[in-house]
Amino acid sequence: MGLKEREQELPRSLEEARNTRVSATKGDVVTEYLLEQGFSSLVYIRSSANTYPMLRRGRIDLIPYSAFGIDQYMQRNNIPEGTLVDVLELDEISTGNYLVMNKQSDPKLVEALTKAFQTVMDNGVYDRIMGSSLDP
Repeated sequence: MGLKEREQELPRSLEEARNTRVSATKGDVVTEYLLEQGFSSLVYIRSSANTYPMLRRGRIDLIPYSAFGIDQYMQRNNIPEGTLVDVLELDEISTGNYLVMNKQSDPKLVEALTKAFQTVMDNGVYDRIMGSSLDP
């Protein structure tokens, strides 16, 4: 996502985006993907609350968010609709849901969480959550 007012300056391809300043969180799946893609100007943040102010001040050019995530972020931070625009889709890492755990996690815990997640998917709870407007 980038600022609508700077839309003409924003990259149009992953190649163009590689040298732009993108907010990142250490250990995040998006950050790992961007590093693998050769991004060299990641700006590490401690809190997602910092991303919009940094974008407004020109300290970063892009913030990586899913459509659902950015909607929630904008609502929480009273950011007017239409302020941000989609720049690039990261299709390779946007293909579904996943659960991330440490490789040394107890196999019984992994199994229990996997089953619980599948139950939430099967009984429609996940769809109801994703379709609702969640207020923190």
